[in-house]
Amino acid sequence: MLDLLWLYVMLDLLWLYVMLDLLWLYVMLDLLWLYVMLDLLWLYVMIDLLWLYVMLDLLWLYVMLDLLWLYVMLDLLWLYVMLDLLWLYVMLDLLWLYVMIDLLWLYVMIDLLWLYVMLDLLWLYVMLDLLWLYVMLDLLWLYVMLDLLWLYVMLDLLWLYVMLDLLWLYVMIDLLCLLSSDWIQAVQALMVLSVLFCLFSLVFFMCQLFTLVKGGRFFFTAVFQILASLFVMCGAIIYTVMRPDGEEDAAFGFAYILAWVSFPLCLVSGLIYIVLRKRE
Repeated sequence: MLDLLWLYVMLDLLWLYVMLDLLWLYVMLDLLWLYVMLDLLWLYVMIDLLWLYVMLDLLWLYVMLDLLWLYVMLDLLWLYVMLDLLWLYVMLDLLWLYVMIDLLWLYVMIDLLWLYVMLDLLWLYVMLDLLWLYVMLDLLWLYVMLDLLWLYVMLDLLWLYVMLDLLWLYVMIDLLCLLSSDWIQAVQALMVLSVLFCLFSLVFFMCQLFTLVKGGRFFFTAVFQILASLFVMCGAIIYTVMRPDGEEDAAFGFAYILAWVSFPLCLVSGLIYIVLRKRE
């Protein structure tokens, strides 16, 4: 019973402690609310003071704008008076200018008459120049047409020469294949001929570079370069057709790839030499 009595007393004391804490919390919240309300009141007073300050500034600005408007109106009045004086001065100047323009017009009429005579003479001179230019353009056109005709004839002769060389090459390859069963010798011979013709084209290019006249074309160099490309093409075709297919390890090497790469390079180089002209 004493223990229960002691427990009951302790619970009462605990409940009393909690109630005191809640009472203290309620008092602190009231004080906090009072502090916040005082801050809001102070903020409201400051905003009113700020609004009063702004209104005074606006009033001062309005007064200054009125004074500025008065100053501007006085300036405009003074400007109007000055413009009237300037207009009077301008009218006197225009009267003097009118007199000077009449005198100038008389002088200009005399100059225009002299200019008309000079333009007639200049027109006659220009017509003679245009006639001479027309004659020179006709001669130039005739020279260009003859040059193009000569180029066309040379290209036809070059095409005929290449066709005859291809025919001769075809006959020689057939004879070489008939006389010898070893086709690799024909390929080697064509590759050697292509190297020799490349060297010949280089030699002819160096000779024509120093001996050819201005505007001439490197036809001999182009012919040897094109023949070298044709030899390479024929050798690569023979090697492709005659290569034994029965061997398992047979494969095209880097020399075969280089041969097919050198064919278009030699052909394009020969075509460039045909178009190329010598300059100073």
